[in-house]
Amino acid sequence: MKVFIGGNPLNVREDDTAIYTEPRYMPTPEAYESFPILEKGSVPEIVQHLYYVTMEQNGYTYFYPNIEAGTNLCRYEWHYDFREESYALRVGLCFTVKDGTIEKPGYYIQRHEVYKDISGEYPEFSITEEEYSLIIEFIDSNIKEAAKRLTAEPSKEFYPIHYLELSRPLKSIFSLNEELTLLPSHLIEGKLVTALVTKSEGYSYLASKRVSDENAYIICALFTLVVDHARFLRMNGFPQVSKIAANNHDKLLANVEKFYPNGKSDFSGVSGYLGLEELDNISELYSAYFSIEDHKKKRKLTNLLFSYYSAKEALSLNKTLSLISFVACLDSISKECAPEIRDRDGSRKAIVHHINEVIDGYKIKGDVDKWSKRIYNDHRSSYVHGANIRFEEYSQNMDGKAYAGLPKALPTSSKAVGKQYEYDSDYDTLSKITNVLLLKYVESISGIKLPDKFKEIDFDVESIPEAYFGVVNRGWFKIG
Repeated sequence: MKVFIGGNPLNVREDDTAIYTEPRYMPTPEAYESFPILEKGSVPEIVQHLYYVTMEQNGYTYFYPNIEAGTNLCRYEWHYDFREESYALRVGLCFTVKDGTIEKPGYYIQRHEVYKDISGEYPEFSITEEEYSLIIEFIDSNIKEAAKRLTAEPSKEFYPIHYLELSRPLKSIFSLNEELTLLPSHLIEGKLVTALVTKSEGYSYLASKRVSDENAYIICALFTLVVDHARFLRMNGFPQVSKIAANNHDKLLANVEKFYPNGKSDFSGVSGYLGLEELDNISELYSAYFSIEDHKKKRKLTNLLFSYYSAKEALSLNKTLSLISFVACLDSISKECAPEIRDRDGSRKAIVHHINEVIDGYKIKGDVDKWSKRIYNDHRSSYVHGANIRFEEYSQNMDGKAYAGLPKALPTSSKAVGKQYEYDSDYDTLSKITNVLLLKYVESISGIKLPDKFKEIDFDVESIPEAYFGVVNRGWFKIG
């Protein structure tokens, strides 16, 4: 069984009691006669809301799917305060979902210590009728709370915190709107960390965080498209939710150090802060994204943004996979913008056609069609059909002639440079043109004009000089 451990930061107890769990063991349930009759279409939602209700109380939720039988046993378990003991009992609710309906609802009451050793023997334990009735009322109240959420609108506001690693630090507070605020960056364990305070509505913090997580990833993708890169960080021991509203800038700044335990705000010698123009560009792109009212178009754009973002994320690990993500992004854009050509002539020619339409006004060098053939044949097809990695990943021997780790500009016996030099040039152009076409696609569906990052694109293999310096003991050096 896969086990996922989480918790509700708004429901924290100041104790270190050891709580045992045994997912493979479930006490024999009693029939739960008062379980409400639900419409078939509401079953997935009630299962989801019961999950949130349980996790809000730091309880346990288990799912035991049987794919062949088409069933899923759903089990919810709460720690029940009993006779002045916080962890005296576990109270459970379980039922089977089959064909969208709930079958065999049941409940159980179990002593906590049984979970330490399910084969052990324990003294007799009795519950009075009044205590028993209160336990049933407790189960009923959780079911009613979950059922209420089927129709009631979420009315509570929460301010989840996310931590991003930006390519360059943020010097001052910056808001995309009243619901999303970035705090000044801090240096933490060698990383430039920026706290993002969001506002989201929900029945609970855990339910609202699901939406704020997606918004945080969208912001990472937008930053990557406009500036360089932004990465979502998991910061253990850092605050997960803010008590200060995202639009209360004065109070956020006054308490900014609380968002960065052991962080440093002093970046001595750093001059490359994110500039006002770049932040304005991100704000414009964010506004363009959220101005799109057509749900299908917005979903499509979200997929494209994350395809581009995944290409940038993969770059540091595997450049070949990064290239494949860029090509997928271009192919998807051409499917939207040149569908007839794509259906008639294929995706490569549709991409070439769309590039030629979009790059009017740019300073262009080289043959787009010839470049696209290299991208598809030398790179994409080589990997997709031949599992051939092209960009020195894992220090592999390229072709017996050009070896990983050597200068890319070294001449070969037949050419002025090795293939790795040409591959890198193709990749750099692909990265630029994907950025351009994606921004133009955003413009086309939002109606908002966005700034260009690039004014010139070279589809030829660029002749860029390379230099390598051996520095004594990695000491100081000065060029120019």
